Amino acid sequence: MASTLVSRNPAGELEFSEIKTSAVGQARAQSGNPEEFIPDRLQRAMDQEGHWAARNTLPGLDETARNLRSEIIDPDTGRVVNLNAKWVQINLSRLPDSSRLDVDKTVETWNAPRPTEHSQLDSLSTTNRALHERMMSAGLSAGLDRVRAGNLAALGVLAYNEDTLVLKPDVVGIYAERLFVGYFPHGREREPNFQVNVEVAVGAAKPAQETLQQLAQLDQQQAQERTMQQQTQQQSAPSGPTIGARTA
Repeated sequence: MASTLVSRNPAGELEFSEIKTSAVGQARAQSGNPEEFIPDRLQRAMDQEGHWAARNTLPGLDETARNLRSEIIDPDTGRVVNLNAKWVQINLSRLPDSSRLDVDKTVETWNAPRPTEHSQLDSLSTTNRALHERMMSAGLSAGLDRVRAGNLAALGVLAYNEDTLVLKPDVVGIYAERLFVGYFPHGREREPNFQVNVEVAVGAAKPAQETLQQLAQLDQQQAQERTMQQQTQQQSAPSGPTIGARTA
């Protein structure tokens, strides 16, 4: 069983408690970054998804969640601020012939590791890093937290690289719950134009680390293919000067 409680301490600071109970000593999924739980729970309440759907909650929960989120999220960066997250494990036990309840509490401060996405992004081409930044900004502007926006941006860049028709990201944005990249070779008013898109809900849910690994492999593969093409062109080029030839 799990519950989420929101309260304020005597100093007026918000306190979020994700309460899980277990008969085997440790609640399921009690690992990882607890700071990710809070924005995720608030986003679900805002979107009225699952247990946070309007039919299961009190009226106005989505508005309450939106107000709480505004207190802990920096609107410019989308980062969680002023949040001190901890794992607290409380073991309750008693002897069979005793009515006394023994309580043992363990507090574990969460020290977030350095995200691996940074090194993975550094390994990408300059074009892909710039496109990832544009998609990240689009996700943050649409109200996603930084983790979900990063997930979406990574999958968007991968989809762009896998597409063979969208040769240049003329337009990047979110429309109708989809992140899209538009390519207009003859201007927006003339056909044909091409686009690739990713469903926001799907992209935001897929971990960026996994997608960036695929993207780095694809980036490396495409670089090797370009090198091979250049070598082939050099080998097939005439040895002497040719009148009217154009060089790139």
